[in-house]
Amino acid sequence: MILSGTDIPLPNDQQLNNVNVNGGSTTFTVQQSGTYELEYHVYLTTPLLVNSRIMLNGTELPDSVIVPVTAMDHLTKKATVNLNAGDTLSLQLYNLLGVAILTPGDPTKVTSLSITKK
Repeated sequence: MILSGTDIPLPNDQQLNNVNVNGGSTTFTVQQSGTYELEYHVYLTTPLLVNSRIMLNGTELPDSVIVPVTAMDHLTKKATVNLNAGDTLSLQLYNLLGVAILTPGDPTKVTSLSITKK
């Protein structure tokens, strides 16, 4: 059950510049202030009516929110945002009474969060 929000663990093979990741691969800390393009992809094994978002310092980033009106198995969104050194980002699924399973093992369907400094 992920009503209030569950951080999504991301793959361990990220290519990150100026960003640190915590041990659980769920929280990313920006090391350099600037304008960043954020893009995420979430692939689910079955279509669900589940919301997704990026959290910035524990607060929802409005431009990153997806609230689908029909069940989806792929959620993707892009946002441009100004970040300060030390800001933290995490990718979440929320507002689901049930279980969401990420698509395993398919290299064309990797759940990811891209953090690119412009």
